[in-house]
Amino acid sequence: MTFKGIVKHVSAIQKGISKSGNEWQALEAVIEESGVQYPQSIVVKQLNENIERFRLIKGQEVTVHFNSRVNEYNGRFYQTNVCWKVEKQDDKTPPVTATQKEFSPSTDDLPF
Repeated sequence: MTFKGIVKHVSAIQKGISKSGNEWQALEAVIEESGVQYPQSIVVKQLNENIERFRLIKGQEVTVHFNSRVNEYNGRFYQTNVCWKVEKQDDKTPPVTATQKEFSPSTDDLPF
């Protein structure tokens, strides 16, 4: 699923240890639609390495790709939207690759 909007809130990082002994971290962000009369909002959760990879900042315009998960606990159902990709609308420039970087001549003491 995808949702396009503006980041309205980014929570603090939550950390813990799973039942299997693995460390985990999670971050939740609220994304609100823009440019519509009655904007809708969703909460997306980022897990582990995706927190650093996406670096959501309040006020950014983004398109988030997520999977919706539903869990049952004590007869109640809980939904979580887990984010797996973020496209930032503000950042239109493609990332610089190693072949595109400008290299300046160095002053190495090479014999050739």
